[in-house]
Amino acid sequence: MKMRNAEGFTLIELIIVVALIGILAAFSLPYYRGWQQNARYRESARKIASILRDARARTIAQNVEHRVSFSISGSSYTMERGTGAFYSGSWPTIEGPVYLSSDGITLKSGASCNSDIDMTISFNPNGTSGFSGAGYVCIMDSSSPPVRKFRIGAVDNTTGRVTISN
Repeated sequence: MKMRNAEGFTLIELIIVVALIGILAAFSLPYYRGWQQNARYRESARKIASILRDARARTIAQNVEHRVSFSISGSSYTMERGTGAFYSGSWPTIEGPVYLSSDGITLKSGASCNSDIDMTISFNPNGTSGFSGAGYVCIMDSSSPPVRKFRIGAVDNTTGRVTISN
């Protein structure tokens, strides 16, 4: 009897390939989880920088003060519009509260990222920051003690420029 040309894979070959894929997946899973958590930190930092830049742009365009208020304990922020160009008496909320992803992310305030006090960063119609000194909000992990991942804020109150740093 003539042997036919065998095409395809044997069961042993398939089992070896599936086992190799399983081993590679097991080694890469911790790296993937770390990458995923870092992506959450970056997303939160970009959200905060974006809302600060938006508040500054609206202030310049509308010639009316705007500010972003951060609730450190609530991991949230709101954008508020003043009633005048300077020294506004009331601040109605125009956006928010917006909650950051709470999965392993906490907020701190201050230049050294060690304060739990709520803070507000305001912008004047000429584009400057109304915060005296540098106003920072920090994205921290939930370890004990917390480790700073990103620091976002108006670096210089004379320019109102918003930056993100590690």
